[in-house]
Amino acid sequence: MKLTNFIISFLFVFLIALSITLFFTKDKIDNDGDLKDDESVYLEVEEKYDLLKDSYDQNRFFLLFDDYILNTNNFISTFSYFKDNDLDYLIRTITPYDNPLYSDELNKYDDGFTFMNSNLEEGINDFYNKYKSILEKNNLSKELEKIFLKGISIRIIEIDALNKDMYAFLSKHKKIKYSLSKNGIYKTINLK
Repeated sequence: MKLTNFIISFLFVFLIALSITLFFTKDKIDNDGDLKDDESVYLEVEEKYDLLKDSYDQNRFFLLFDDYILNTNNFISTFSYFKDNDLDYLIRTITPYDNPLYSDELNKYDDGFTFMNSNLEEGINDFYNKYKSILEKNNLSKELEKIFLKGISIRIIEIDALNKDMYAFLSKHKKIKYSLSKNGIYKTINLK
């Protein structure tokens, strides 16, 4: 009798645990019944989202510069679009390309260097000086020479803007990729 009660209790607990697991993973299971990876989930969320819809909503965008070359030398000319058109925006962080020679020194800046300055020139100069001081502290004189000549290569910009304004900006700079999550799938906009 005790064994029967134990088996029934065990099955009851097992079924409850299974139900809870299925409830919390139902959105992460694809049509074949397999668990989706995080990239698939991000992709689905972003595919459902259209920059043209809810155009007056504000979002945080992550802009990726792998096809569009962005550095400290052309940063102001690229982002002056927002100021020139009197648009509301806030650049939150700048993440430079990670050079393996001194990536350990930049680990504390994995989420980017804080920007949050309405003046583009002051903000980019502050970023430049912080980055330069890291190179100086680590005696990387050749890297200092490179950034003096070519500027600091920028990989990701985190920016808050209205959807319609970001759509217009990305329409002008078609090689810039965007995502609504830093770890999401980056893509260019589809011009219709």
